[in-house]
Amino acid sequence: MAALGHYIRYGSTLKPMIRELAVMTVGREIDCQYAWTSHDSLARQAGVCNEAITALRNRNAPQGLTAEEADIVRYGQELICNRRVSEATFQAVPTRLGP
Repeated sequence: MAALGHYIRYGSTLKPMIRELAVMTVGREIDCQYAWTSHDSLARQAGVCNEAITALRNRNAPQGLTAEEADIVRYGQELICNRRVSEATFQAVPTRLGP
């Protein structure tokens, strides 16, 4: 997991905002207080808006998020909660981020 985390944070081509939104989503979905609190300021610095962070914290997301934010959050939520991602969600992410 450490190698994967290192790659995602330092080696991937994801925009920092997308990366931190994904980390915050997973942290919230698995109730990992460490991930949530350690990435709160990183997410804000990367451009994740207060509304998105509040929606995630209150488990209201993806309501009230931009379409891009909602796609990322929905993907993480489905993967963690359902152990699979719906076809619609799966197709939405590469449309936004590329293959």
